[in-house]
Amino acid sequence: MTRFNPKPDEMAWLTPYLMLNDWEGSKRYYTKVFGFEHAFELPGPNGKPVHGEYRYKGKTLFMCAPEGVMDSNPKTPKSRGSVDEPVGFYVYVDDVDAFTETARAAGGEIVEEPADQFYGDRRVVIADPSGYRWTFASNFKVISPEELQGAMADAG
Repeated sequence: MTRFNPKPDEMAWLTPYLMLNDWEGSKRYYTKVFGFEHAFELPGPNGKPVHGEYRYKGKTLFMCAPEGVMDSNPKTPKSRGSVDEPVGFYVYVDDVDAFTETARAAGGEIVEEPADQFYGDRRVVIADPSGYRWTFASNFKVISPEELQGAMADAG
């Protein structure tokens, strides 16, 4: 007896869904600055997009829709005039410094330059056109839970 898979293989069990205020600009930014693959776009009855998906390393990373699609109310951080959002995105890359230079050359808005963190990651923070903050990181040191607690105490 074969059981139906409750999710598509290329999807994670948890996938963020973002509202975007500039559909075409965001599409260019995500592919050129972040290097994501634009995987899918669904046009609505008027021909304008109502849903999109982006992939990274073969998996769907996030889904999105333009603001106001199908009479939805959610607004992007940029549309609300917010610079500090309660949600961010953390994505591991092979080499955060090389990634940063590629993103910068493609016009990425670097919010925080690459820096080593006490928890063993080197990370950079980049804002997207809708005002979301994306952290890209590469792990440079495996830290045990005990070492992490000590490092946190020293950092605090």
